Amino acid sequence: MTNTMHLGLPFIEDSQAQKHITHNEALRILDAVIQIAVRDMTRTSPPASPAEGQRHVVAGVATGAWAGHDDAIATWQDGAWVFVAPKTGWGLWSVAEGSIFIFNGAAWQALAPPANDVSLLGVNTTASAPNLLSVKSNAALFAAIPAADGGNGDARLQISKAAAANTASVFFSDNYSGRAEFGLTGDDHFHLKVSPDGASWRDAFVIDKASASVAFDKTVVAPMLRSDASPLASPILQTTANITIANQGSAASGALAAGVSALILVTNVTTGDFAIFLGVGPVATKLVAQTGNGFDSGGVSPAAGKTSVGWYASSTYIIANNTGYTCTYRAMSFKLY
Repeated sequence: MTNTMHLGLPFIEDSQAQKHITHNEALRILDAVIQIAVRDMTRTSPPASPAEGQRHVVAGVATGAWAGHDDAIATWQDGAWVFVAPKTGWGLWSVAEGSIFIFNGAAWQALAPPANDVSLLGVNTTASAPNLLSVKSNAALFAAIPAADGGNGDARLQISKAAAANTASVFFSDNYSGRAEFGLTGDDHFHLKVSPDGASWRDAFVIDKASASVAFDKTVVAPMLRSDASPLASPILQTTANITIANQGSAASGALAAGVSALILVTNVTTGDFAIFLGVGPVATKLVAQTGNGFDSGGVSPAAGKTSVGWYASSTYIIANNTGYTCTYRAMSFKLY
């Protein structure tokens, strides 16, 4: 044997002349492969003006003075390139990539990037753009840091978008074909949308960011009515505040635009009885969800001890209270398409 097994350092033979030459060659090899830090991993040809001791990993397919030395560690020594072929398990640091690389017998593989600036991270899978973080797992856990360990006990996941017109959402898919999504999709209102095929999508509902009112699929909401019948300017579904009908013989009314319907919830504050009245335009039709127990289904002049909702026409409703008790109602108007 004339060389060492792992680094290939030349032995000094018995009765060898000029032993210093062999010794110096071994030192050069040691200097090239111990505590390896290379400039980069992607060059296929040598730099024009290398400095003494400058090191690179030769990327394939190399040309020029590096031809035929793919994956080797190239070191500029004494005015020439010296190549050391890596063995399985060798490791080095690449300055350009900012990472440790390990030679697996066929290629150099990144071991780990710096913990504070990770460009790609795959857990049990390989990450690639645009999914810079990819996790393949049957479950994932985010646990709060308790106050005793320096945290505050909260656990919050934030998804931040660049601008209102962008999307920040959670996306659910079947074999990577979308079926449901919720979040801020295309604006700053909260959307819940679904899809049968991953291509066509419908909003199940939208919650307005300012009023917290809800608009449902295929429903365009007309302006709401105040107690004085003046409109509330809002395109999103909402109800008016409770409007009180204080005593016997009192009434409240509202006007609806053509083709607009009204849903009215009337509650007897004293007894707790309630009824829901639905007026469907443009025809003057009244549907009553509950009658009796203090509610009268007919006309605008309720019987004694009753409260009723009447419809003069498709555009006007009136609530009359003949109970002697205080009643409240909420009204909202809507238009179906």
